[in-house]
Amino acid sequence: RKLDFVIVDEVDCMLLDRGSNTLYLSHDIPGMEMLESLYVFIWEKIQKSENPALNPKLIFFFRKVIERERHIRIPVHLLPFVDRHLDTWLANALRALELNQDEDYVIDQDRTDTSPDLNPQVIIIDPDTGTDQTTSQWDGALHQFIQLKEGCKLTLQSLKAVFISNKVYIKKYDRLAGVSGTLGSLKERKYMKESYRCDYVSIPTAFPKRFRFKTPKVLKTKEIWLSSIVNEIRETVLPANEKEARSIVIFCQTIKDVNIVHNYLKINLPKLIGDNKVHRYTRDYEQFAFEGKQLEIGHVIIATNLAGRGTDIKISDKLLENGGLHICLTYLPQNERITEQAMGRSGRKGAPGSGILILFQA
Repeated sequence: RKLDFVIVDEVDCMLLDRGSNTLYLSHDIPGMEMLESLYVFIWEKIQKSENPALNPKLIFFFRKVIERERHIRIPVHLLPFVDRHLDTWLANALRALELNQDEDYVIDQDRTDTSPDLNPQVIIIDPDTGTDQTTSQWDGALHQFIQLKEGCKLTLQSLKAVFISNKVYIKKYDRLAGVSGTLGSLKERKYMKESYRCDYVSIPTAFPKRFRFKTPKVLKTKEIWLSSIVNEIRETVLPANEKEARSIVIFCQTIKDVNIVHNYLKINLPKLIGDNKVHRYTRDYEQFAFEGKQLEIGHVIIATNLAGRGTDIKISDKLLENGGLHICLTYLPQNERITEQAMGRSGRKGAPGSGILILFQA
């Protein structure tokens, strides 16, 4: 196939957030299953160590263990491979202790219908978009150590044979015919112009913006942070004057935070839970509660940034009259564009809307 012209949509995701993301084509190596016992041995030792650190004594110890054939049998042709990667494996075993379920990954079946395997798997969650990375694995045996940590079936480590980044792949095309997306800052626009030799124009909205930012709040503790979120929900969804009732979307950084906020609502606003007015949206396979229908007043949507990209929330006439949808962003995103995309779920097509940042000092 000739690489003549290319048009890139969502350029902020493809070439900015994920410009250095690399596609790997990998293959299995005969005998790799023999390394499972070594992974298990490393993981057990790292777990039992009171103060695990990659000091020379620990590395020397593991190398000596590998040389003892009576303990761990490793095919001769893999010994150079093991020796070359041992330091990385030890570092990743320590890193596996730091990564957390429902923050960096989830434990679930493959719900894409591409695999007959029904065993629980470690599925990476993209930190920017909140999407499942079902076909991806961490390298350097990190994925295997997390599988051991969570009691999942071990998969074989594969060897990367061919790889290319998004940026390098796009540059293989002779002409970049056009791009579209959200470029939040002048620095990002300058980068696009210098790296891809493309001009840019700011396209105004079809209707005047009627979006209002409320004063941000920065709280000192998580308890006060949660209490402030509940108060924001109460003021928006359950105001003193019922004729001013609206709906709200709470954006959380991780699935874990979504569940924490949801559980806090169970205690503090049980009537909303009982009336089925609170909705969670955290995984790709879940159908968005208001897909294809209008959002009425009185609803609370708690979601990761999965709901922040490309989700068109249509609002009812009553919600429009009462001031539109309210957005509450409960964490500080890594860049301005993610904030704009989250807040952009409200005030669409000339409708009124509002938003607020409620943060806590971690």
